[in-house]
Amino acid sequence: MDIERAIEHLLELHARAEVRMDRQEARMKQVDKRLETLSRVVEGGIKMVIELRQAQRETTEQIRAMAADQKELRGLMKAFLRRSTNGGRRNG
Repeated sequence: MDIERAIEHLLELHARAEVRMDRQEARMKQVDKRLETLSRVVEGGIKMVIELRQAQRETTEQIRAMAADQKELRGLMKAFLRRSTNGGRRNG
């Protein structure tokens, strides 16, 4: 009869192990879903960073172009203010 008790004990242990495995599988499914969601969030973040970097480059190019235009305008303004008066007196 000790063999019967041992077999019953083993069957009980096996049943408990299956219950634990089922719970663990359910947890793993949740973890997988969370990882998939996190992966999508990270991919979206990477895309945003790439887009922001491109926008930053474009803005930098525009600022440089504006600075060059401003420098040219300053030169024109200085030339206009220094223009010749054909021998006449300047007021001011």
